[in-house]
Amino acid sequence: MIMLLITTATSGCALWDREPVEEAEKDPVPVVVHKATEGTLIDYARFHGQVTTQGEIPVVPMTSGIIEKVHVQVGDQVEKEDLLVQLDDAKIQEAIDEAEKTVQESEDRLADIEGEWEEIFDSENGLDLIGQQASDLGRLISEMQLEAARLMQAQQILSELKTQQEYFSIKAPAAGTVAAVSVTTGGLAAPGNPVVVLVDTRELLVSMHVFENQINRIEIDQEVKVAVRAFSELPLYGRVASISPAMDPRTRAYEVRVHLHNREKAADFFEAGLRIGMFARIEVPLKEYEQVLMVFREAVLKRPEGTVVFVVVGDRAYVRQVETGFHSNEYVKIKSGLKVDDPVVVSGQQYLMDKDPVLIRRWGEER
Repeated sequence: MIMLLITTATSGCALWDREPVEEAEKDPVPVVVHKATEGTLIDYARFHGQVTTQGEIPVVPMTSGIIEKVHVQVGDQVEKEDLLVQLDDAKIQEAIDEAEKTVQESEDRLADIEGEWEEIFDSENGLDLIGQQASDLGRLISEMQLEAARLMQAQQILSELKTQQEYFSIKAPAAGTVAAVSVTTGGLAAPGNPVVVLVDTRELLVSMHVFENQINRIEIDQEVKVAVRAFSELPLYGRVASISPAMDPRTRAYEVRVHLHNREKAADFFEAGLRIGMFARIEVPLKEYEQVLMVFREAVLKRPEGTVVFVVVGDRAYVRQVETGFHSNEYVKIKSGLKVDDPVVVSGQQYLMDKDPVLIRRWGEER
C-alpha cells in the first residue's frame, strides 16, 4: 500500500514538471486584398422588362387578288415603298389597255372635229361659209362638246384603273424589319387580312412596369442602364421616353418605356442578335453619394460581435468593426471603422479569425 502511494506521488511530480506543448502555427490563409477607396456610389432602382419597338405595322391589301410573287421573307430589312407582295394584275391591265384605247379614239375624234372647225375659219371665204354652213358649224360645236365629255370620262376611268392597279403592288408603308409573312405565291389576298407584318426598327425600346411606390421617382429623359444578357454581356444605355399616366388594372403598375441609344444603328442590333421580346434588366439611377469611403460588398461580414472586415497588417489579418451605409451591387459605404487605402480582405475572409496569418494573392487567382 505504501509502495503504491509512493509510485503515484512520483508520477504526479513528473506530470507537473513537464514543459507545456506549444500549439502548431496555423497555415496562412490565401486571401485577396483590395484597398478601401473613396468615390461615388449610385442608388439604382431595378426593374424587369422586355425589348420592344414603336409597334407592329400590319400591311393589309387594299384589294383582293391572286398572289403572283412574295418578294420578302422574315428578317428582311425594308425601306418605305419597297415592294413586298405582287398580286396578279392581268385582268386590270386588260381593262387599262381598253381604257387607253378608248381615250386614244376619243382624242383622235376630237382632233378631227377641231380640224373641220379650223378648215371653216381658214377658208378665204370664211365669213360667207359661216353664213352658208351655219348648220354645219352648230353640228361641229355639239360634236366637240360631246366628244370632250366622252374624253374626260374615259380619262377619269383610266386614272381610276391605274390607281387600282397600284393596289396590286403591296408596298412597305414605312421602313422596318419583316416580322411575319402570312401568304404564299398562288394564295389569295383579301382586304382586312395582313399579308406581311413589319416591326419598326428605327428606334428600339424597352418596356417595363413600375409599381406606385416608385413611379414618382422616375422622370422623363432620365438616363438608364439596360442589360439584355441573351444579347450581350455589355450594358446598353437609354433614356426614359414615356411614363403612362394610368395604371394597368391587370398588373397594378404603370408602363414606362425607355428609348435605347441606337439611333440609326437599330438594324445593327437586330443583325447582331437582339430580338423583340428578350428579357431585360433596367437600372434607373435615383441618388448619388459623392466622396464616400467604400469597400467591395463581399469584404463585409456579419458576425456575432457585429459587422466586421479584415484588414491586413504585415502578414496577418486583423478584425475591424465597421459601420456601413448604402450599398450598391458591388460596393458598401463605410461610415466608420476604416480609412482610405486600408488593405481590406475581399476574398478568403470567411475562413479568417482575428490575427490569422495570411498569404496575399493576386486578384485574378481568386475571382
